[in-house]
Formats: sequence, C-alpha cells, structure tokens
Amino acid sequence: MSEAATKPRSSDPRVATAIAHWAPRFVSNGVLLADFEEVTAGIERWEDWCRAWCERGEVHEALGREALEDGYKLTAGEHLSSFSCTIRSRCATRTCARSSATGWRFR
Repeated sequence: MSEAATKPRSSDPRVATAIAHWAPRFVSNGVLLADFEEVTAGIERWEDWCRAWCERGEVHEALGREALEDGYKLTAGEHLSSFSCTIRSRCATRTCARSSATGWRFR
C-alpha cells in the first residue's frame, strides 16, 4: 500500500481515519489503488464520502456499458482467466478445466 493511499488529506478526522484504516481493505476487495487515492483526495468532509464514491461508481458503470455496446462480453475475471490459460501453458489444462467447471465463458 502506498504511503499516499493512507496519508490523511482531510482536516475532518472521520475522513482522515477512514482513509488511514480503510485503504488496505478497499484495495484488497478490488478497488483500484488509483481510484482510492483519487476519490479520497477530493473528500474534505465526511458528508461527501458517499457522494464521491457514487460518482466514481458511475464512471465505472459508464465504462462497462460502453464496453458492452462495443461488443465486449467478458468480465475482467473471465478475461484474466483466459489470459492465464494462454500464457501459462504448463497449467493451462488445469486452469481451463477449473474455469469450465465454474461456468466461466471464453471467447
């Protein structure tokens, strides 16, 4: 975790505490570190926390809708598992078999 991600940037102690304590949890649960740093850098008051994250969520929703409109149907997880099958030929059979068993789709 970068120092910037956990360095408090707000004078509101609730925001500063949330940033310091929640950065690892957000990132380990799939939030991009860049998103965490950019969103929290703009939060001055605790009352702005939810609005800021909702706005970032709308950005990702728009990117997803655009990808669907452009014909992309794989999720990021599906894409990465197919990439794993292609690149790691030694374990490709085992990875693809596990992927097929869990219902992942490939192009």
